[in-house]
Amino acid sequence: MPVPRRKSCGHCRTAKSRCSLTIPCERCADRNLNCDYGNAGLRYQPYRMPPITPQSRHGQTDLSPTRHESSRLAEAFDSQEYTGGTPFAAHRTTTSLGLSESLLEGDTNSELLSVFANAQFQSSGSSIFGTGCGTDADNMFMPNIDLSLSTRLGSITESRLLSQRKTTTTETFFTAKVLLGQIRQYPRMMIEGKRLPPFIHPKCASGNWSAYSCASEEKHVCLPEVLAVCANLVHMFYGRTPSSSRFVWETIYKHQKRLHDEHLLYRSAELLESLQATVIYLLLQAEDPESVEVNDTLSLIDTIGDVAKRYRILSDYQSEYSNPYTVDRKTWLETESARRTINLLWIIELDLNVIIGPPREFERCGGYSSVPLPCDKWLWDPTVSDAEWTKRYRQILGKKKPMLCIGDLRFSPQSAAGGGGEVKEGLTEWCEGLDEFGTLIWMAGMLERSNA
Repeated sequence: MPVPRRKSCGHCRTAKSRCSLTIPCERCADRNLNCDYGNAGLRYQPYRMPPITPQSRHGQTDLSPTRHESSRLAEAFDSQEYTGGTPFAAHRTTTSLGLSESLLEGDTNSELLSVFANAQFQSSGSSIFGTGCGTDADNMFMPNIDLSLSTRLGSITESRLLSQRKTTTTETFFTAKVLLGQIRQYPRMMIEGKRLPPFIHPKCASGNWSAYSCASEEKHVCLPEVLAVCANLVHMFYGRTPSSSRFVWETIYKHQKRLHDEHLLYRSAELLESLQATVIYLLLQAEDPESVEVNDTLSLIDTIGDVAKRYRILSDYQSEYSNPYTVDRKTWLETESARRTINLLWIIELDLNVIIGPPREFERCGGYSSVPLPCDKWLWDPTVSDAEWTKRYRQILGKKKPMLCIGDLRFSPQSAAGGGGEVKEGLTEWCEGLDEFGTLIWMAGMLERSNA
């Protein structure tokens, strides 16, 4: 059967213009249009073949990764080779490292965190965890694991045997490695030094917390219960020996299971802490690829998905405040921390899409594009007092800056730097006020543009 000719996107067909056949195409990106190919599929995937899915004796897909599959995941975690035009070429036809429990609607790269197992997030609107494409209220955040790791391995292998591969350049590959190297340091920041990971704000910086204890201990002892337990487990992880490794991982996964089992009883702040702790455990798992095949890695996906869904129901962190002048620092910090946590998940997924290869199918309905970008360094700064923070916050409100989202960064005109293209209002000023985490977000946005 001959490979069918690729169809243009809907807007290019209507305008009878040449389509670049990318996702999104150049014409739609320049005009900020919703690029839709219908059922045309991706350029590097001319046609699909039905996946080979192992079935259980009850006719249900087996969601547990086999030993063989898990070993392939571990190899992908551990590989350091760059093979020229296509890094990790040997792994591109196996898996995208699995944690595909997308917290978000699908987008150009929105099958969340290809780290441990496969799940396909059903698109649910124009905003992260929001409604729009779906009509069912339960679809605000649909973390349904409906494909096993075996399905992912089989379907990718079968559907891409004769397909055109998308080449990763040296620049994008090493940019992804820089990003990965930075975020893999976050677990250690929980236990070393006075700086927490940039998506977790220290309690001693505001309110009635005393900063003296944290300063005297040379680390933060102000963490709430969930994150304090997480920090202790991180300490156990880095102090483990070959003989104690199994016990350490069992303890980590027991805590993760407890967070999942009790998340319906949590308030929004506790849910956010649970989500942050699970992300830390995810990064720890990436540090120990040999344990992927023996750990219940799918449970990490379940916890991230279910906790994030519950949090989205209780807290709308992606919308602007209805009355921003009444917002105190504690409320603002919870919202900003949630936004930064989801931004981090976007970096992880994008990173692995470049290094390992993108998932076979993409949904395009909002996704990460509607997630607000992190604030500038002046508001996140944990060293300022509440009074100083309030002063800075009101100054920013007085400027009436628009709320910027990831989509404003990833779809800004390519020609803006050379004149002629219009940059989203406020985006230039946002770039000027970046902290270290914001710089990683900017790098991720540029990485996705160059890899589109």
